[in-house]
Amino acid sequence: MNQLITPETERTTHFFKIVACDWPEDLLPKLDRFIVDVNKEDIWACEEQQKVADLYPDAPMHAIPTDAPVVRMRQIIKRLEAEESR
Repeated sequence: MNQLITPETERTTHFFKIVACDWPEDLLPKLDRFIVDVNKEDIWACEEQQKVADLYPDAPMHAIPTDAPVVRMRQIIKRLEAEESR
């Protein structure tokens, strides 16, 4: 599965997921329901994280190993912003 997260505005984001697999035909209806449920959980988690971030904007973030690419991306963006403002 690939996930593509694209900011739209300060408060909205497009979250695309790509799942490619040669699943058996009889499994597809169950798989569709599973994917919908997982997506709902992901949306809920993102919205809850945003609520907490809004309530406590200065709270430190604690990354887990799977956050490494996001942490690196944020570091690059901060560096680029600093270079641009010079």
